[in-house]
Amino acid sequence: FPVWYNFAARINTIFMPEKGFSNCTPLFWLATAAASVGCGFQHGYALAILANTLPIIKNRFDVSDVYMSGIVSGNALGAILGAVLAGYAADRLGRRKALFLNSIFLNVGWSLMAGAPSQHFFLVGRVAVGVGVGAASVLGNMFLSEISPVSIRGFIGNMFGVSGSLGFFLSVGLGMPQVIGYKDIGWRLVFAFPILLVLFQDAVLLACTDTPPYLATIKRDIQETLTSLAKYRKVLSEEEVESVVYGETDVNQTENRVLSLR
Repeated sequence: FPVWYNFAARINTIFMPEKGFSNCTPLFWLATAAASVGCGFQHGYALAILANTLPIIKNRFDVSDVYMSGIVSGNALGAILGAVLAGYAADRLGRRKALFLNSIFLNVGWSLMAGAPSQHFFLVGRVAVGVGVGAASVLGNMFLSEISPVSIRGFIGNMFGVSGSLGFFLSVGLGMPQVIGYKDIGWRLVFAFPILLVLFQDAVLLACTDTPPYLATIKRDIQETLTSLAKYRKVLSEEEVESVVYGETDVNQTENRVLSLR
């Protein structure tokens, strides 16, 4: 009985008017979708895109096996650099601006690969995308978790993994010779497709604010923090304001501060 009671209480919390799914605004869900396809999807897509297109790329540019090994590993090398720098950029610029900056690496990288006139351009593009997906693996998870209510944070954070798996699956399917054919335009379109998703992410981010925890703990701007929370929540609960803005355990103290801001 205690197990089922706790489970029922958990489900009830998720769907309470001031918590969980029902308290999230349309902008929150749009931002979740945008960050998922602009970060998680990119990671999975870049990881598997060469699975079926590798023989076509090799024949198109007539490169050696050693050079192709460099192209394949270029994504991983770039990802290491991107992941290392992402945390610094997120704290220095903010999560939102860091995502905008990362979009440059992704768009430039995919563009270079899609329009590559030679294997050298393709290699540079592969490394640039690697930097982008490495940073996205940090920034995407960070952004999603920080805009999410605590009661559904695990579910929203899992969207990164789901979108990554979807990107992996789709890149393998689209890269099949039976789908793209053997003409030059086919494989180039497959490499250009992720650019549309990055642009979608950027368009949505224009309407978003930075994450409430970043505004509260790093910028230390209470008014901006409350404004950000109001963009992602239908109702601002005193409990969430307490945990995000003040980090206090005294609800009465939080109530007084919220009332004073009103």
